[in-house]
Amino acid sequence: MTIKSKKYICFKFGFKMDIAERKKNLIQDIFDLDENVLEKVELFINSFHSDWYNELTKEELADLNLGIHQAKNNEFVSHKSIMDNFSKWHTK
Repeated sequence: MTIKSKKYICFKFGFKMDIAERKKNLIQDIFDLDENVLEKVELFINSFHSDWYNELTKEELADLNLGIHQAKNNEFVSHKSIMDNFSKWHTK
């Protein structure tokens, strides 16, 4: 493996860089990325900026709201009850 930058040396030998140096190195690495990897980095970073709730379909939202409604009205089966039923078929 070739050493691409001094950041590898710093991490390998335990030296710490300040935040500004780390950001500068990260920006340089991003600048050097090919198109395919850059798209993956963009998706990764954007995943922190979006709320999964806003990306749900109408059907998923309806199912989620139904589940919340059922839980509030005690219309569910407890985990213990499920495990008790399962133990009838599961033998050690």
